[in-house]
Amino acid sequence: MRSRATTTVSILRTPPGTVDAYGDPVDTDTPIATRIPASIILRTVRQYLPDEHRTTTVETHTGRLRADIDVQPDDRLKDERTGTIYSIENIARPQSYAGLPDLHLDLKRTT
Repeated sequence: MRSRATTTVSILRTPPGTVDAYGDPVDTDTPIATRIPASIILRTVRQYLPDEHRTTTVETHTGRLRADIDVQPDDRLKDERTGTIYSIENIARPQSYAGLPDLHLDLKRTT
């Protein structure tokens, strides 16, 4: 991992076919991997809302994991230090000529 790890995470994955009475996937707290070093960073971004004529502050979370970690867009990450659970909005796999760069994750805090 090239980024400095700020915590360790567990990857939570819902088994296929796990649905509720309405046919929606049910999130489970079944970890498929634990104690994975990760970097989770909170950033605040000021955005202008033109239709409301005001500026607001939006918090975004960015995660980084080693390139060899099996993570999928429907997975969730549980921060083992704080207990916070994040859903994965996007996974970017940057290209590099020198080694494998870390995975970049756009995260959304769920709890």
